[in-house]
Amino acid sequence: MNIVLKDNWPETDPYGISQADHPEEAIAIQTGVFGQGLQVWSMCQPKNASTIFAAALAFNCTPDQIRHAVEQHPYLFVCGDKIEHDGE
Repeated sequence: MNIVLKDNWPETDPYGISQADHPEEAIAIQTGVFGQGLQVWSMCQPKNASTIFAAALAFNCTPDQIRHAVEQHPYLFVCGDKIEHDGE
């Protein structure tokens, strides 16, 4: 199953409940909501274990999708291959 990140998803359906907005062969989610889940996952990992590739494996998506979600998140950033949190 593929994940489709939506940057400009309408606020009326932020969690992708409306099947009319995306094809059935993919799971669509608002990029900001996906980023929040990524932030929580990353915080639960051992120190320095939160990497782009580990996140892609955990979320069953591509490293590019993880990078995109991190770039859109206000408190996350990429340093090399690691996902870092602002204020750590």
